[in-house]
Amino acid sequence: MISLYLNIKKIRINKCFTQKELAHKVNISSSYLSKLERNTKSIEGVSLRVLLSISKVLDVPLNQIIIFEK
Repeated sequence: MISLYLNIKKIRINKCFTQKELAHKVNISSSYLSKLERNTKSIEGVSLRVLLSISKVLDVPLNQIIIFEK
């Protein structure tokens, strides 16, 4: 079985963004970003637009945001 999870928090902190700053730049709420970072929001329910926006703002490829594990 393959597991998916989001690696947003680690990258965000390394890039010196607060949750509020990143959420504002991506045009999502801070609470929604928090759920994504805690992986309490099902990845299947996250739009590709949001993930692409996050990767663009953080200046990392999308495959660093979405982690696949066996």
